[in-house]
Order: sequence, then structure tokens, then C-alpha cells
Amino acid sequence: MKQLLSDFNSEEIREALDIPPYKAKQIFRWLAKGCDFAEMSDQSKAFRETLQENYFAQGVKKIKRLVSEDGTEKYLFALNDGAVVEGVLMKYKYGNTLCVSTQAGCRMGCAFCASTLNGLERSLSAGEIYGEVVAVNRLKEGGLGEGRAVTNVVLIFIFAPGAASLLYTFPMEHVMKKYMPKEEKKYTEDGEEIVAWYNE
Repeated sequence: MKQLLSDFNSEEIREALDIPPYKAKQIFRWLAKGCDFAEMSDQSKAFRETLQENYFAQGVKKIKRLVSEDGTEKYLFALNDGAVVEGVLMKYKYGNTLCVSTQAGCRMGCAFCASTLNGLERSLSAGEIYGEVVAVNRLKEGGLGEGRAVTNVVLIFIFAPGAASLLYTFPMEHVMKKYMPKEEKKYTEDGEEIVAWYNE
């Protein structure tokens, strides 16, 4: 069964593929740009084919995009196993905020919500959550670091007794610290302190 290479940081890629650190960093950078293996032009064709046989490069693929009158963009993403999740990009004066899904489906059973029709399918992996950010950043022609199109990320999870704490701990630990290790304190107009995570 194929693994998702975007679930790994550069050191984990080096260990999994048994390659030099510089090569692992090259691959990690391609993945951060939202590229598939075929696009990794600094890697040999034979090596790219080996990667293609054993791994998925990206965790999500955009299958639909809707834009509202105020510029808000809603995305429908397909995961590699066929599950479907959503993301929403909202534009503010301080940057572009992307709300990303952390799970496919929902177990709460609310009659008014379409997300619960098939129950909770599963939680997303770190690479799949991060992949939503990468996919939208690429679609918006954003770069890495200061040139990124997605400047803020909000994690969507079902806030219900017994469900919220685990889902909150997972993405904060594995997504933010693994892929966005830099931390910066910012303040809202009301003086409320918030923490911004980003990747150089």
C-alpha cells in the first residue's frame, strides 16, 4: 500500500528513502510547492518512477472551486482513498486565511448538516491537512516563505464533548510544529494576542 510522502518532513524523507540530506531537502521543497513526482526535474527519471510506485506525492486534489460575491473561495478536495473534504479561503486586510478540514465526515449525526450523512469516515493525516494548504497556495500561485498566498490557517473540527480535544491536539502537534515550525505572536485590533505559525 502506498504511503503519503507529504506525511514526512525532510529528515523523515531522508530516513525512509535512505538518501543524502540535500536530496531529501530537494524533494521536501518540491512537495511544499504542491508538485507531483514527475515535476521534480532535479531528480533522475528512474528515481521518480520508484517514488511514484511506492508513494503518493500529495494528499489532496482539488475537484471543485466556488467563489462568492465577496471573494470567499470554497474548495472541494478529494483524498487519495476517495474521501472528500472541504476548505474555505477568506481574504482579509491582514492576509488570506484558509480553513482546512481535519477529518472526513462527522459522527455527531446532526440532521441539518451534510457532513454527517455517512458518519465519521476518519481523521486526516498531517500530510493531508498540510496538503490542503499546499494545494490552495499553488492554485493561487503563491510561493514559499514571504511569498506564500495562504498566510493564516484555521483548523476545522467538530467542537463536541469527547471529540474536540483529540482532533485539536493532533494537528497542532503534527502539522504546525512539523511543517510550520516558526512561531510569531500577533495581535488583533482589539489587542487580543494570537499565535501565528509559518514555514520559512
